[in-house]
Amino acid sequence: MKKLIVLLLCVLLVASSMFLGFAVALKSIYPRSMRVIGIEYDNDLVIAEDAMGFVWTWEGTEDWCCNDDVAVIMFDRFTPNTIRDDVIIAIRYSGM
Repeated sequence: MKKLIVLLLCVLLVASSMFLGFAVALKSIYPRSMRVIGIEYDNDLVIAEDAMGFVWTWEGTEDWCCNDDVAVIMFDRFTPNTIRDDVIIAIRYSGM
């Protein structure tokens, strides 16, 4: 009976730690809106600016035009106090 209780507690501990890690990871993902301000076709780079004035780039110039509105999902690399090391993990066109 003791072995069963210990096993159950171990499984519960592992499951709860996995959930906690997932919850922390979700806090590090956030949405952001941007507008395309330039395209470098030679380097295959799209350049966009968010409302706070930060400039972001990603590869893949096909289907993008200047002044396109963009919705992105960002990852803060578990450093919520600085935006300078954040990365874009998903990009979607959000204009009309």
